[in-house]
Amino acid sequence: MSRGRRAVFPVQAPGSDDLPKSTVIAIDPRRFTIRIDGGADVVADLSSWSCPSFAAEMAPLFREHLRRMGPPPIALSVRSKLGLLRRFWAFLDACRLAPRGIGDVTVAVINEYEAWLEQNAGGRIHQRHHLAVLIGVLRVAVDERPGALSREVVARL
Repeated sequence: MSRGRRAVFPVQAPGSDDLPKSTVIAIDPRRFTIRIDGGADVVADLSSWSCPSFAAEMAPLFREHLRRMGPPPIALSVRSKLGLLRRFWAFLDACRLAPRGIGDVTVAVINEYEAWLEQNAGGRIHQRHHLAVLIGVLRVAVDERPGALSREVVARL
């Protein structure tokens, strides 16, 4: 029995290090479509999430995080990562935190999220998966928007 799927890599021009931009199609700041393996689309919709200005700032970073995954992802991995990021919003709601922008993410917030996950996310491996998505998105912010996060947060990542 075979597990997984056959790897298929896009053909790129020699010297081109960029992934194809057609993998992700933007709809609005908090809602976008990801072209998945097989040519179908999955919609990532953060428009109903709390802290709309924060969601609007995080959505393009999340979109870029998905794009950097490599060849077109499968629908399950996109939905899984979206659900894992949604858990961070559940933490924000539970703790009554309302960041207005990415600069409001501090070391204290990350530490509180990690402590909250210990109580609300099952085993240690599940906690790591939840934290990994947030860290991946924040690392995109470090690359795309230098200075958006404090040096302490960058060191924590």
